[in-house]
Amino acid sequence: MAISGVGAVVGALIVASFGHIKHKGRYALVMQICFGISMMAFTLAPNVWIAYPVIFIASIFMMCVFSLITSLVQLLVTDDMRGRVMSIFMLAFRGGMPLGSLITGFLAKKIYLPYVLLVEGLLLAIIAFCFLISKSQVKEH
Repeated sequence: MAISGVGAVVGALIVASFGHIKHKGRYALVMQICFGISMMAFTLAPNVWIAYPVIFIASIFMMCVFSLITSLVQLLVTDDMRGRVMSIFMLAFRGGMPLGSLITGFLAKKIYLPYVLLVEGLLLAIIAFCFLISKSQVKEH
């Protein structure tokens, strides 16, 4: 778990260096695709010496995505609605994680955890790619 924490700190430093770049949405989607790919790579790692660096890289992408999405929500919402929108965003964002973990745990018990994580990583990358190639306005901000 420590390697994941170090990766998250590195990811936070990377996002902090972004500053005022344009198209944060596009960067978030590309990093989301990379996060999905790194999740898939983790499930395919044959030993811990390969899994550790992959977890480190996945944590970097995860933190970058979380930070960029949160800042995008704040940038796109008007000042008078920001508090309300952020409370709903955090409820959905933080509330969705335990729900997703519950479903992942259930499926892992029925199937096999690496397969479940492989499919989750694949879905994550596919959904982000669909948003990237679509006419979504998120990638323009």
